Amino acid sequence: MTVILTGVSTNLCVESTAREGFMLDYHIVLIQDACAAFSQAEHDMTLKTVDTYCGMVTDTAGIVSHIDTSHQTTLN
Repeated sequence: MTVILTGVSTNLCVESTAREGFMLDYHIVLIQDACAAFSQAEHDMTLKTVDTYCGMVTDTAGIVSHIDTSHQTTLN
């Protein structure tokens, strides 16, 4: 199963959820332009951590495109 993460604060709540989901064997996808932190450095640090250790990072356009493609494949 996949967990798609958005929210505030990227480096606190979102990262905690990503780590917990990873430990429970979920596929983690963090939507970078749908999260925010108090500073850009904190936001960027979490993006790198998630991408390196426990999931993938993409943007809204990327996940919407993936869902559209998957949906079209299912319909055909």
